Amino acid sequence: MTIDNDRWIVWWRHEESPAARVFCFGHPGAGAAPFRTWANCIPQGTELCAIRAPGRESRYAEAPIDDMETFVGEVTGAIERHADVPVILFGHCSGALVAFEVGRSLARRQGGWCPACLIVASQPGPRARRPTPEDVRALDLRERLRHANATDPAILRNDELLELLRPALVADFRLVDEYRYAAGDLLTTPVSAVATARIASKHGSEIRSWAIETSARFEFVVLETESFFSPEGWRDLALAVGSSITALAPAGAIEPTSRT
Repeated sequence: MTIDNDRWIVWWRHEESPAARVFCFGHPGAGAAPFRTWANCIPQGTELCAIRAPGRESRYAEAPIDDMETFVGEVTGAIERHADVPVILFGHCSGALVAFEVGRSLARRQGGWCPACLIVASQPGPRARRPTPEDVRALDLRERLRHANATDPAILRNDELLELLRPALVADFRLVDEYRYAAGDLLTTPVSAVATARIASKHGSEIRSWAIETSARFEFVVLETESFFSPEGWRDLALAVGSSITALAPAGAIEPTSRT
């Protein structure tokens, strides 16, 4: 593992001559660690990178960022330094909104250049999201997490761990609560949206609305797994992300996904 000097990026897999890099944004409170197990699930030739934001893991002592504009600006700068090969963005839950805004930020800063593809999971499209109701905002943190189904259930059962993660969780929820979609140019990036069958049955139309954010191809992937927070579900999600990278990345740039 190599941690980038700017502290935002953790490499879980290096390639001698990478064809692309995928940058992963986690669910509320998550750092880079959950993506360590994905190294054998994404296509060969793709470097696996994960975002480690302030307030978690080795950056625990730093104050978390709860403002989307600030967060996106800082992480965009970190990713730009590694955009010498095609960039793929993945975001899970609240991380999907951050990944989307980073993609738009990269396009603006690079004069229209876009990532190779955007992959999102368990999150309605930015224009389909409804404001967070005040009664939900007022919930105790544990109840808010349970209501959103946005974190590993093991955290809910561990008081000490929940308190340790509280600052990062509160900041991540504020990012989502205060997020407002701003009109702008469409991405020219293929987009893949992934959901469990249960989430798709309840929020399928909202998740499909990611299609209106791009002028390129859109795919909606539904997985039968019960939850992405189980070990099996997390691996299923990783394999789906790998398959989307293979399907959506520039032809010939990526080799088939390794499933060993």
